[in-house]
Amino acid sequence: MLILVAVAGVVTSPPARGSTVRGAARPSAAMFPLESVGATPQPGDGRIPNPATPAGRLLTAHPRCAVTFDVAAGATAGAVNRWIAAHQGQLHAPTTVCLAGTFHAPLRVASKTSPAMLMITHAPGRVAVVELGMVTARDVAPNQYWPVAAAVSVVDSRDIAIVGLRVRDVLADGAGQTPAGIDVTVRADVTSTSPGAPHRSACFDRGSACDNIVLLDNVVTDVANLADVHPTRATCGNPDVGAYGIAVIAAGRAGSPRLQHVVVEGNTLEQLRTGQSESLSVDGAVSDYLVARNVLNGLDNIGIDAVGWETGPVQPREGLVTNNLVANVDTRANGAYARWDPTSRRCVSLGENAGGIYDDGATRLWIRDNVVWNTNQGVSLDVETPGRSTSDLLVTGNDVYDARGTSLNDPSLGPNPPGLPGHSTVAGHAYDALYLDTFGRGSSMRGVVVTDNVFVNQSQNFSGRAIAPVVDLAGNWRDVVIEHDVIGGGGARDRLNPLVVIETPYAGRALVMDCNRYQGLSAVAGTTFGNFATPSATALSLGAWRATTHDHLDAHSAVGATPSCATAHP
Repeated sequence: MLILVAVAGVVTSPPARGSTVRGAARPSAAMFPLESVGATPQPGDGRIPNPATPAGRLLTAHPRCAVTFDVAAGATAGAVNRWIAAHQGQLHAPTTVCLAGTFHAPLRVASKTSPAMLMITHAPGRVAVVELGMVTARDVAPNQYWPVAAAVSVVDSRDIAIVGLRVRDVLADGAGQTPAGIDVTVRADVTSTSPGAPHRSACFDRGSACDNIVLLDNVVTDVANLADVHPTRATCGNPDVGAYGIAVIAAGRAGSPRLQHVVVEGNTLEQLRTGQSESLSVDGAVSDYLVARNVLNGLDNIGIDAVGWETGPVQPREGLVTNNLVANVDTRANGAYARWDPTSRRCVSLGENAGGIYDDGATRLWIRDNVVWNTNQGVSLDVETPGRSTSDLLVTGNDVYDARGTSLNDPSLGPNPPGLPGHSTVAGHAYDALYLDTFGRGSSMRGVVVTDNVFVNQSQNFSGRAIAPVVDLAGNWRDVVIEHDVIGGGGARDRLNPLVVIETPYAGRALVMDCNRYQGLSAVAGTTFGNFATPSATALSLGAWRATTHDHLDAHSAVGATPSCATAHP
């Protein structure tokens, strides 16, 4: 875990573990069993691929090539696709297709049902690029769940590895097409209004399982829906304006077979304009998935998203999101998150909305040891679909930091995280570092444990609200534990960053807050929310906060020192 550089006296490592609270079973690491190192994931085994050996063996960028397609020798994307279609059914051993040069049409794998791994990678010592430019309807692969025009698509297939490719300049302009870098899609007995007849994927019908999809060490840059850059009256605020860096979408019903063992590891996603879509999305009926070691930087909507309830009554489950770096995420200039002002005839920003790592209706999700830096919302737990739920969420060991920034508008300069060159141009536009909410009407959240994290918000230029909390609890939640975290604001003169805001009346909701270390408290009397707030009261000091809650919240927490919590954490 990254240890932050001290700013305004805020930072340090989390306090020693321990708890004074006992109660109902909580989400824990035991819910997320990993494959043994070197073990090959098997359908239905209920284990998450191991980050060390995601496909049961180390995948390298230079295995033996069964066939090589070189653009310099006249190869085309069409030739690659025809070879794959002709040979994928006869594979009895791991097989590698090597590419060299720049391809200007989509690469596709469709209806691969054999369990032998097919890897598509660059040739040894060469670079393989897929660059589409402006996409059209012809770039949408058949049987996609949504009309996504991807540079690389894997549809209705199993045992595929996409390794070390470079994808760039995949563009659309409007609501008609959704460009994507890499897209993985399966469906299982689901009714859909998208193009193509609803169907059951071939990997379910003829391959017994849809599993073992590995996206490793790819670079995806400049995927954009230009309508979010230059919106018109028709596209301003239009929810159909979207794009994806990497999308994994599985549709089904409760009880239908699921896409299993998906690995998205070691990829770089930069400079994306995704409208109302996400940069890296795992959506729907996906189980036992790993999102690890990816770098996402320079985005205008959500970084990493686990999404439920959009592709049928299903949620992603048993997921591990770990050791990712998500930096510089800001929707302020995103025309898809805006409203049309008829007086000025302009598309007016709705402010900053995007999460660095976002749960939208998942279950059994572990967000662990990530760095989230200068994003509008840091780690955000939510469910947007009315009447649905999100549950069993574990948030541990993450470092979430929002710098002060220099300007209400862009650029708003601030530091980048260690290891990322240059400076942030969207610093200071953060609403919060940890946000719990249930946006969908009648939706609910239950079973959340947040421990051993560092949450620091020093944002001074957030324009969507009068305040920018560090930790904010809103909506219909229950059974929430927030312990052993460092929670820091902007310091003694800060007026904008209350450390904890509980927007929902919390009586009977089983909230546990304790053993936290608070730093960077404001000393400004009369600040709207002080440092701590409930719906009925505010407090400037930790002592006043304890007295105000009447519920033993933070009974053993401390300001600027390590709390003493003698009982072992469950």
